[in-house]
Amino acid sequence: MEIHALNDTPPELFVTEVKYPEELDFLKDRFVNLDELNYLAKRFDSFCESEEKRYFGAMKHESFTELPDLINLTFNLSRYTLIRDVSDMGRIGREYLLNRDGCIPAHDDDNPKYAEIGRNLMQSGKGICTDYGLLFINEDIPFSEEYDGQVFPQYLYDTDVLFIASAEYRDRTEYLYMPCENEAITKAFGRLGAENPDDVKIIIEDFNVDNSVWFERLCELAEKESIYDVNMLAGAVNNADMDLGKLARVAEYAGVGDAVSPRKSIFKNLTSMV
Repeated sequence: MEIHALNDTPPELFVTEVKYPEELDFLKDRFVNLDELNYLAKRFDSFCESEEKRYFGAMKHESFTELPDLINLTFNLSRYTLIRDVSDMGRIGREYLLNRDGCIPAHDDDNPKYAEIGRNLMQSGKGICTDYGLLFINEDIPFSEEYDGQVFPQYLYDTDVLFIASAEYRDRTEYLYMPCENEAITKAFGRLGAENPDDVKIIIEDFNVDNSVWFERLCELAEKESIYDVNMLAGAVNNADMDLGKLARVAEYAGVGDAVSPRKSIFKNLTSMV
């Protein structure tokens, strides 16, 4: 607000310094899309140390320097295997299968097949030297572009949400994690290219509370009412101490069927009573 940035376009800001991670220092002295950078930072938060090293090894090998490529790489780590310790062939084999397939059988460490897989990998001659270790590209796994440069792929960063809703407009889909700031909804609609919120189809896909009555109620409200009002309602009931079953019965008794108009104060009073 202070610099009078336009609200209907993704803000682009000039990077004056990169403090962490230092591998992204190529972003310095550039204008970047702040929403993309924020999304990338959230993806980084999910990485363990080994995933982070694998990511940066692959990033440097692929010469990725643009934010859309950097975002897509976070969804493609299974395409790469990074070997940092070459002293144990069995461990190498297990790491390779774990990276490629996402899982290996439990209590199977002594299986000789892992050592054979590890030796075959090391003798393949396909290892690429990086600052982080030997990088192998799992060529049977294609690189997928989850982010198209406009709408962000689904990614639940904060688990303290009541529900996830898809926002569909024409052939694109954005995701809303509610309750959220109204600005997050406006930004999502902007990325979709929708000028009128009423033109966006809202579908509640994942309800994080085991309460079918409230799930059905929110689905109905999302179809009939403004998503901004539904978001306000979600903020009112998203409380660990809230008894949603009791609230549903009280709301039915009071004849409250939506989230707006004079019912705003009614719902506020109801939630304070439960």
